[in-house]
Amino acid sequence: MSWNSVSGATGYTVYTSADNITFTSHVVTTSTTFTHTGLSLGQTVYYKITVTTIAGESAQSSSVLATTYSLAGAPTNLTLTNPTPTTARFTWIVPNNGGDPNMTYTLQRSTDNANWLSHLPASTNTVDDNSLSYGQLYYWRVNSVTSAGIGGTSNTVSYITPNLPTAPTSLTAALTGTTNSASVLNWGSPSNTSGYTVIGYQIERNDNSAGWSVLVADTGNSGTVYTNTGLTAGTNYVYRISAITAVGMGPASNTASVQPVLAVLTITGTPTGGNSVLITPSITVTGTSTSTTPEMFTNQLVYL
Repeated sequence: MSWNSVSGATGYTVYTSADNITFTSHVVTTSTTFTHTGLSLGQTVYYKITVTTIAGESAQSSSVLATTYSLAGAPTNLTLTNPTPTTARFTWIVPNNGGDPNMTYTLQRSTDNANWLSHLPASTNTVDDNSLSYGQLYYWRVNSVTSAGIGGTSNTVSYITPNLPTAPTSLTAALTGTTNSASVLNWGSPSNTSGYTVIGYQIERNDNSAGWSVLVADTGNSGTVYTNTGLTAGTNYVYRISAITAVGMGPASNTASVQPVLAVLTITGTPTGGNSVLITPSITVTGTSTSTTPEMFTNQLVYL
């Protein structure tokens, strides 16, 4: 509290009362301000001031009152919604602030509804919790906070976060096309998606053990067949598939591989005397297919 100074004053006396009827001297000061400490929460006090000069103490001033802050009330109707499968959004009804206009909140979180941690601060009556793990049961509640201390606690809400989809099953790869320059991939849908629809698959490929790269980031549909064209003969291609739902992308499937055939024909000629040359063909095959030397390429004696 504060008041105007009085010319010639040698001091001021602050009187206090709990009922605005009976006042007692509380403190004598030469300052024109006074801070009353040690009060209880929600306590109302009435004050009067007198001034002392060489002529003596004046009559008491008119009274003023002040009430300390109370603890804020409990937030009510705490509600949880899910903008995404792994985001929890909370709203609640603002409680009485106990007289403090600068009320804030603390979102508390628990995994067992018994041991609570202060998790997120909030300055308004809504907050999002984005730090959720997959397949976990969570509980939340909200406290009001003012300069008077921690106020009431709201009701409790809970949510079980979904899991990522499991791995696609039984991936196979087979060469196709007249030149075996494409591979057809087939796989089974994941066995568990936590109730969410598969919205796509990621397809990865590893060429000649050089490391995995993303062939298709997201197929954009739930189809379980894909054809990879433009393969090079002699290159070993290994594939794996991961399912995608609104929750996220799950683990990779088993691997499957193909290797288009690379056939190299080598012909050597050896003179046998006179006008004769022995022609010797050799075929080297690299790939998953097998090949035998055609009869037309058996050793032939050519006369020149």
